[in-house]
Amino acid sequence: MIIHSIQARNFMRFADFSLGDLPDRGIIGIFGDNECGKSSIGELICFCLFGRTTKAPDGDPGRIVRWGETECETEIVFSVGQERYRIQRTLGAEGMQQGLMINLATGERVTGEAAAIEREVSERLNYGFKEFRYSTYIAQNELDIILHSAADRRDVLNSMLGVGLMEKISQRVAGKRRDLEVELDRHRRRMDDKSEVRAVYQARRDDLFRVESELDERNRDLVAALRERDSIVSTSNLLADIRRKSEQFQVLDSRIKSRREHLRKLEAEAADLMRETDRIPKILEDISAKQDLILEISTRQMQTLEDKLAAIDEYRRRTADRDAQVKVIERKEADLAKISAQLQAYEGKEDRYKKAAQELTSIEFFLESFSGEQRFQNMVSNLMKDLELLETELNKVKDGFALEREHAVDQEAQLAAHIERMERQLAGGAVEEITPEQLATLQSQETAASRSRDLAAAGGLAALVAGAVLSVIFGNMLFLLAALPLIPAWGAAWVMHQRLAKAHQRVVTAQQKFYAYNITQRTRIETEEALEETREKRKMAQHDIAAKERLLDACNSLYADCFADIEKSVETIGNSAIKELARARGIMEEILTGYENLRSLVADDMPFLEIVNMQPGALLTGKHERREDLKSEITTLTRDIQNMRGLVSQSETLLDSIAAEKQKLNRIENELDELGVTDEDEPDLKKEIQALDLKVEQLHREIEDSKRDIERIRSRADEASVLEEKRKQVINEIDADLIYFYELREATRDIDCSDERFADLQVQKQEAEELIASLRESVAGLDAQRTIIRKDLERASVVEDEIQRLHDTARDMENHILKLRELENLFLSTGQEIKKRLIPQIESYFAWILPRMTRGRYQQVRLNDDFDISVYSDEKGDFVSLDSLSGGTMDQLLIALRLAFARAATSGSYYPNQFLFLDEPISAFDESRRELFFELLETLKEGFQQIFLISHLPHLEEFVDCYLHVTLNQGTQPSATSWA
Repeated sequence: MIIHSIQARNFMRFADFSLGDLPDRGIIGIFGDNECGKSSIGELICFCLFGRTTKAPDGDPGRIVRWGETECETEIVFSVGQERYRIQRTLGAEGMQQGLMINLATGERVTGEAAAIEREVSERLNYGFKEFRYSTYIAQNELDIILHSAADRRDVLNSMLGVGLMEKISQRVAGKRRDLEVELDRHRRRMDDKSEVRAVYQARRDDLFRVESELDERNRDLVAALRERDSIVSTSNLLADIRRKSEQFQVLDSRIKSRREHLRKLEAEAADLMRETDRIPKILEDISAKQDLILEISTRQMQTLEDKLAAIDEYRRRTADRDAQVKVIERKEADLAKISAQLQAYEGKEDRYKKAAQELTSIEFFLESFSGEQRFQNMVSNLMKDLELLETELNKVKDGFALEREHAVDQEAQLAAHIERMERQLAGGAVEEITPEQLATLQSQETAASRSRDLAAAGGLAALVAGAVLSVIFGNMLFLLAALPLIPAWGAAWVMHQRLAKAHQRVVTAQQKFYAYNITQRTRIETEEALEETREKRKMAQHDIAAKERLLDACNSLYADCFADIEKSVETIGNSAIKELARARGIMEEILTGYENLRSLVADDMPFLEIVNMQPGALLTGKHERREDLKSEITTLTRDIQNMRGLVSQSETLLDSIAAEKQKLNRIENELDELGVTDEDEPDLKKEIQALDLKVEQLHREIEDSKRDIERIRSRADEASVLEEKRKQVINEIDADLIYFYELREATRDIDCSDERFADLQVQKQEAEELIASLRESVAGLDAQRTIIRKDLERASVVEDEIQRLHDTARDMENHILKLRELENLFLSTGQEIKKRLIPQIESYFAWILPRMTRGRYQQVRLNDDFDISVYSDEKGDFVSLDSLSGGTMDQLLIALRLAFARAATSGSYYPNQFLFLDEPISAFDESRRELFFELLETLKEGFQQIFLISHLPHLEEFVDCYLHVTLNQGTQPSATSWA
């Protein structure tokens, strides 16, 4: 929680108090003398948040409302996390309370009841008034409140640390568990009662099963008896039918023959009608084509002609508009010619007016400026300074261009040398070119030589083998004769081998040259590309040099010896568009405009050095008389110019009007061209429309004739459908008669239809009827028993559902009891874990503060599970309670203890930024302990973003981040100064 502002009226000692824009970070000091109302600020914070104070813990109005007033009003604005709230309270002297809490972030009203504000605040801060006093709010004279009651200390700390909440929740869960166990016992007793009822219903279910089994057996016997009786009746009916069918057999045969003859006649008549019907698709196709042609004529051709006729009418109307527009333009042009003739009389007067006005302005300026020699000298001095600035700027630009030109020349020389080296490299790296075709030719020659060598060697070998074979068969003489070809063959082979070696050597040499040429060629191509790129760079460098030389020439052509030279230089810079000379051009233009009056009184080509040496009196001779003459001339010219401007305005209006009219005329001409027709086209168009009307009429007559033919054919087609239906009907009748005919013939073959057979079947039917009556009586009795049993069992399902529901409820209760028992143990263990975790934390922090607060006299502290506190005394060699210590030491230990508890209580808060309020905590400290105390406060800034410190001691301003002084006005009313 961070406090932003507090206000009060008639609260305790404050008649009207307001403290706004409170710093939300750092140590805030509230200083003042004793009894000046400093502590009332802390009481005001307590009342705003909880509706009570440490001096009025029950909210007693007598101790809160200012003496003699009827009510007090308070307001506080604070934030918790990202939410900001405002609380307003009103307390009457009789105890009437009003309150309002608003969420400023959303504008929503949290509560409008004073009693509910404390609950809402506690929910957001996670602690109430008692925890507030024990932790972040340390009131005056309440350092030892933590020692007053062990039970209060335990309850408050348990509540702030969450242990008390865990214990309360555990007890509440245990109560719910015990109530649920009692309810579970009651459910189990009801389940036992319902189980006994279910056993009775189970016996009735067994009776129902027995009765239903007997009933099913009787029903099966009854069905069998009924089937037997139906079979006997069916047999009797079948025999009677067969006897009748045997009599109908001859009649059916003659009827079939008659119907077949009728069928032949119907088929012949239907064939004639079908030939006529086949013509209908062709007729319909012709009709469709003619209708498409009519549609084409009506929608496209006729519409096109009608559009052209409408265009002719539009052409006539546009022609009339064009003639009227031409007349309007001619009339306005005549008026414009008259005005132009009048304007010629005023030609040149406006230029005369400008020159006279400019000369008059210059004369008046010089009459005023050159009335004293000092003024003229100042003007000339300023002119010379501007000329020196211009010369400096021009020299700077020239030097820059010259430097860039020298750099470009050096670069061009380097590139030229590099180009020369690469050209020498290309000239000295040429090798003999061997093409792939030449290499392939040499390889072919090598292959041919190898083949010739192999053939010669093979011939010699063949001769040798032949001689050896013949010598074995016929003797050595034949061997010699056969071996004679061996010598020339081998000689030829040796020669061919020599040629092959030379051919191979030529191929190897050619391959080496080919590879060398390819490698050299690639290198040459790369070198030529690099050479071409370098040449381009050299061209760019040469172009850059030429550009720099042109820039230098342009700079050298600029002069500033007189006003004419400067004006010419400005024009030259503007034409050359050299951006580096933009500033020099600006200086020149300033000289021309700034000294325009001086320029008008001297010649444009007069050098500035002569102007400097001139005397002001030489320039003023005859200026007064000339000024009067110019004024008179300007008055006359002004009247003429006004008349001229009136005529110009009229001419401009006429010109705009004529231009608009000509635009209309051009638009009419364009529209006439877009129409594409004239009056001469109308007779031809009417003839074409008449011809199309006659053609459409002829097509309509032909379509009507075709439709009448279709109607005639379709009327006969209806007769054909009737004939077809009759034919199908006759065929179906013949088929039915044939089926019936063959059935009769098969049914009456070898079947006994005598009277004896009919008498025997009648006896069997009587016996079956008697058996059926007996079985039906038995079935009725069993069905009555089943109905009674089922009526008894109607409540069985309800009992089963109730038992199942009780069982499910009992199971859920058991699971819930187990969960509650686990939850009870969990909350108890959680509370113990919180104690085990936070007690060492409090001890460690207390042990860190304690030696510093007591100058090392006390260093150890111990807390038990009930938060009883004891410190280790070196004098007694054991832990002692705080009650046994002296008063000064007690204050030091208590402030350390309160800070330790506040730090531990807020360290686990959801909102890390908290506030701390300390009211007179260091009254009993000496100066060294005070400094140490403020060092401790600095360490608390991580957990306490906003720390209030009240003290009456002087000279503490340097230890806080900001502070205010509370004083008494007129000795009675406290008031606060501005923040410092």
